[in-house]
Amino acid sequence: MNIKDANYRTSGGIFGVKSVTLYGFKYITVAAAPEADYLGDTVSLASKLSDDGRKSQLLIILMSVAVVVVMSLASVLFSWQFIIKPLHEMLVDTMKAIKFDFSMIKDGALGSHSIIAEVQRTKNNFLEMLMVFAAALKENKRITNTPSGVNTASDQKKSLHI
Repeated sequence: MNIKDANYRTSGGIFGVKSVTLYGFKYITVAAAPEADYLGDTVSLASKLSDDGRKSQLLIILMSVAVVVVMSLASVLFSWQFIIKPLHEMLVDTMKAIKFDFSMIKDGALGSHSIIAEVQRTKNNFLEMLMVFAAALKENKRITNTPSGVNTASDQKKSLHI
């Protein structure tokens, strides 16, 4: 009889068959044990690990989405506060200056401060430009006034508000 060496699996058990020939005699060893003795709780452990992996994956994806949303909002707020708002204030001040209203330079500062160095430098240079322009207009108005106090400039209706 020729029995092949192998491991066999049946419902609930594992059998190992091994044949050995010693001194002309063939010995067959059969070892059987319940499947749980060999595998222990690894079957349920594998499904638990798979479930935990899916939960962890979902949690990581949700956390990543939350971080992206929070960072996007922070970026928008930062840009609004320190770039868009100061530049908008400069635009409003430019519109006032077009109408010869230089009231914004009385205190020597233009609106809010920006922590972005380039934006703040631009605002400071813009303020300096407005101050020089206002002073030049004031001097021009002084020079062009006639002794009777009438402004001979072409635009007499516009007045300089400093």
